[in-house]
Amino acid sequence: MKKIFSIILPVAIISMLLASCDSIESLFDVDFKTTLSGDLNINVQEPGKKAAEAYPFDTLVYIDPADDEEIQEYLEKIVNVTADSIIAEVVSVNKDDVVFLSGTSITISGDESSATWTIMNDWPIVVGTTVKLEDVGGLYDVVSDILTNLTEFEVSITGTCSQTGVTVTIRIDIDTTVTGNPL
Repeated sequence: MKKIFSIILPVAIISMLLASCDSIESLFDVDFKTTLSGDLNINVQEPGKKAAEAYPFDTLVYIDPADDEEIQEYLEKIVNVTADSIIAEVVSVNKDDVVFLSGTSITISGDESSATWTIMNDWPIVVGTTVKLEDVGGLYDVVSDILTNLTEFEVSITGTCSQTGVTVTIRIDIDTTVTGNPL
């Protein structure tokens, strides 16, 4: 009995010490907020044959989290990136009365996963107009996983527009909380 106790006690003590080391290490976690951004430069041109008042467009932009100065500081020590909110904002448009028609979709993708939002209403394209991409069905979790990889990812937009000869810039801002550990 003494032998069993002399084996179990040290194992229990070592287990508690290792568990407390992980807890102590997490005490040094540093959380900071940052925004990852990319501009979608959309150029709607008339297709070869006229569409019924709807002109297709699609474009994409690549965003590299490592380009963010704060993320660079902790790059080798980042343990998690969480998407807090995702906003699409009209930064510029060259015409008046431009509308992206219902069904326009924005996709964030990386490695082997992607999150897609479909805008169910017509979207009047006016400078300063924003659309918040809501966390529906765990889409923010998918984006968080993509961001935590800390590799370049893609943001794309596809849809139809009410006019041709239109150039629009849509900025995608992904507000994040980044957790790094300097240990």
